[in-house]
Amino acid sequence: EPVEKEEDDGKKEAEAEGKEEEEESKEEAEKEMEQEEGKKVEAGEAEKDAAAAEEKPAETAAAVVVDKDIALWGVPLLPSKGDEATDVVLLKFLRARDFKAGAAFEMLRRTLRWRRDWPGFDPAADADLPEEPAGACYLDGADREGHPVCYNALGVFADDAVYKKALGTEALGTEEGKARFLRWRVRAMERHVAELDFKPGGAASLLQVTDLKNSPGPAKKDFRVAVKQVLDLFQDNYPELVARNVSTHHQKGISSQNSWPMRVI
Repeated sequence: EPVEKEEDDGKKEAEAEGKEEEEESKEEAEKEMEQEEGKKVEAGEAEKDAAAAEEKPAETAAAVVVDKDIALWGVPLLPSKGDEATDVVLLKFLRARDFKAGAAFEMLRRTLRWRRDWPGFDPAADADLPEEPAGACYLDGADREGHPVCYNALGVFADDAVYKKALGTEALGTEEGKARFLRWRVRAMERHVAELDFKPGGAASLLQVTDLKNSPGPAKKDFRVAVKQVLDLFQDNYPELVARNVSTHHQKGISSQNSWPMRVI
């Protein structure tokens, strides 16, 4: 009987050990399965990251697509077009920003954006724009270097009828009046720029002559404000288009702040 009891105990221990081994095997198998699942998840995430990384360059490439026909003042801006006037135009922006390439590029970018978005360049916008005051701003001849000469007679605006109504508004003091004045002056500038020769050695800038005879005095503050607005716009979008400025008939009490905005640099 003791022998039989020992055998029974041995069997029970063997069975217990077998069960423990089975449980350990199951646990190890479960761990291996969890590890495999984790690897699959990681692999899936890695594939997603790789796919996203591949998509990003494509998106970036799409965002920087360049208009191959982009031009300014009739001159192609891409050197690949092979136009010798391209360097002349780009050099104007570099000079305006002291040859700092980044600042010059930003200035050019802003100019192109302004020309694209400003409603004044829409042909339909000129439908309600009145004729320019006679003799106020015109080209006549050229200087000895071949620069077209642009004459600006401020005395034209001393006439109240011209000052208030010639630009299609009751007064320059209104926002509408200032906007019309700006559109009229930009239209004149574009016409004058079209006469320039942007080829190397050509006359790529204007000689500006401002006649201050009978010009509106400090009392007409709205006129000075409108002129300042034009000046700011020209400085930002028409760099290096004036070779020289000349003013005549200076009057007592009239400062340079009241003069026409011809210094486009």
